[in-house]
Amino acid sequence: MTPPIRAALVAYLERKRATCVPKTVSSLATRLMHFGVFLARIDPALHSIADLQRCRHIEPYLSAQVDAINTKTNEVITVAERSRRVLALAGFLTDITEWGWPDAPTRRLVFRDDIPKLPKVLPRYLPVDADRRLTEQLRKPSTGNALAACALRLQRACGLRIGELLDLEIDCVHEVPGQGAWLKVPLGKLESERMVPSTTTSST
Repeated sequence: MTPPIRAALVAYLERKRATCVPKTVSSLATRLMHFGVFLARIDPALHSIADLQRCRHIEPYLSAQVDAINTKTNEVITVAERSRRVLALAGFLTDITEWGWPDAPTRRLVFRDDIPKLPKVLPRYLPVDADRRLTEQLRKPSTGNALAACALRLQRACGLRIGELLDLEIDCVHEVPGQGAWLKVPLGKLESERMVPSTTTSST
């Protein structure tokens, strides 16, 4: 990378040493190094971070990360690593602007939507045999904490979140004329109440 860009990045990392652990600074150095090398390749005449342009420098860098190669594995970097590189760049530009550095850009260059979205992995389900063993343990009279065992059986039968289970009121079972008993689940993460029929809760 060009000496002026290198100097700015090194100065930033020196400043971060005062507030971050060495491992964090090392990670920042690696990720910002990729940005510096990219700038040297596409615009070797760039002499200041203040001269960065969104269309000319930032957007091409974001696009290049899609096909960037991990030098250790020779494979395309993961979405998580792409996200970390963009966050490191955004943090660098935001920090030097807030600190009033003379070579800080005059306008914001990296936005929230530039950060790659990480895949949302669903929790692993319990295999059928493991689920049966758990149910059997919860039904055993010798279970250490009978109240907790009953609560877990209720949670599993009704599909309650742990927060919903803990927030159940003493009078949460309601008799609905002509429809039997229903369990009232209070406001939770989804900001909505719901009623669970006793045909579901009877399995507990």
